[in-house]
Amino acid sequence: MINLRIVVAVLAVLVLGSACGEFAVVNPYDPRYSITVTISGPDSAFSVGDTLQFAVNTTPPWVGTPPVWTASGLTSLGGGKFRVVQAGGQGAVSVQLGPHKAVHYITLTQIAVTLRFSVDTLRFNADDQPRPFGVSAFDSSGTEIGDLTGLRFAARDTQVAKYVEVPSPSQRNMYSVGAGTTWVVVSKDLARDSMFVIVRQLPAAFECSTASPSDQLVMSLQDSLQLSVTRWIDSTGHTVESPPVTTGWIMREVQAYYPPGESMEVTPTGMVYSNQYANVGTMNAQWRTQDSTAQGEVGSCYVRSE
Repeated sequence: MINLRIVVAVLAVLVLGSACGEFAVVNPYDPRYSITVTISGPDSAFSVGDTLQFAVNTTPPWVGTPPVWTASGLTSLGGGKFRVVQAGGQGAVSVQLGPHKAVHYITLTQIAVTLRFSVDTLRFNADDQPRPFGVSAFDSSGTEIGDLTGLRFAARDTQVAKYVEVPSPSQRNMYSVGAGTTWVVVSKDLARDSMFVIVRQLPAAFECSTASPSDQLVMSLQDSLQLSVTRWIDSTGHTVESPPVTTGWIMREVQAYYPPGESMEVTPTGMVYSNQYANVGTMNAQWRTQDSTAQGEVGSCYVRSE
């Protein structure tokens, strides 16, 4: 015969064991507590200094202490708000709720919205000598972008000037092809700008004459001679297409038996006067461009009195 007391005891143990196995963890600070934690917010930033706002979402709702936020590549402003401090790479935002944690990753890039040239206008002479210029790029916060990959250059008129790349991706060397003007257009990301280029022919020498060209102008003793420029020549030996204005004349050297003032002289307007002695005078012409942006002095015109 089965003992009723033993049966009741066994059933009680089974019932209690089954009930204990079904108990749920209700303490939110227990790592076994069932909760889903996610972070909502932007997954990319395009400028150093951008402000990003994030929020924590939980299922079921979190009823414990306030969330603790941490980040890499960003600095916390409190309340899930962060400022980007890293230029490029990957950033991360983390939130801690007791023993529970979630991480959200952000792609950090710098998008160029502004370009700045090292010079406003590139001016140089048609002498085949390279002229360097540089370009800087900035994001929307005004922070300079270090990685200039993708910077594109284009000269609108390659019959005036051309460029070649130098080791730095932010620089180019400009070479002259012919006198004139053009624009260099530079672009990157959302930014596009242009630089004005002026290739000028500045005089490096000249030819002078009155009636006929010659290496030396000959005048009689105790006579006068009016100088004039018949051709201005640039450093490459080509005729200057837009002749400068002659602003004066200077005698730099006289081969004579007497000081220059007693043998041969030239006025600022180019009138040469000789004395009774044979001399050879070296005349230099002073000039300025028609737009008055450049001026100088070149030589030489030789005048012999005999």
